[in-house]
Amino acid sequence: MNLKKTGRNDFAKYNYFELGDFMPHALSILAELNVCGYVSFTEEIASLTLIDTEDNSQVVITSPMRNATLKGAHDIQCMGAVQTYMRRYLWVAALEIVEHDMIDSSKPIADVEKNKDSKKTLTPESKTAWEKAKASFKARGNLENVLKHVIISKEHQNQLMEECEDEAAVS
Repeated sequence: MNLKKTGRNDFAKYNYFELGDFMPHALSILAELNVCGYVSFTEEIASLTLIDTEDNSQVVITSPMRNATLKGAHDIQCMGAVQTYMRRYLWVAALEIVEHDMIDSSKPIADVEKNKDSKKTLTPESKTAWEKAKASFKARGNLENVLKHVIISKEHQNQLMEECEDEAAVS
């Protein structure tokens, strides 16, 4: 059977199987074999139970549950995303569908660590960068985004926040 990956992660630049890519084929084959499968969730575990409808024998595949945080999404949408991911992962495992291995093809941790170390240290003396950091802080109300891009000492973090507060009080 030749399956086509229709899912695309543009950020990490890879394709993946969506449930619709393989479930119709899988369900057809399982029906011929008199096997029924269902997915269930608890707080800690996602399970796929495959039942032989002739003798009631079962195979259960499990995976620990995890949370997903999606930007701009409501909690219920994040829960739906988790359940969809878990369903896909459980079925891929049950059917032994081979997918692109994101871990083996990702950059080594040393490269990631090296990139972390390449952040510049921000001080008030770097006028343009300091003003950009202040603008980012004002727009978001916190330093989280700023700290993703630069290193700022606690002292300078406090100074940046105080300057922003002072400027907000003046305007």
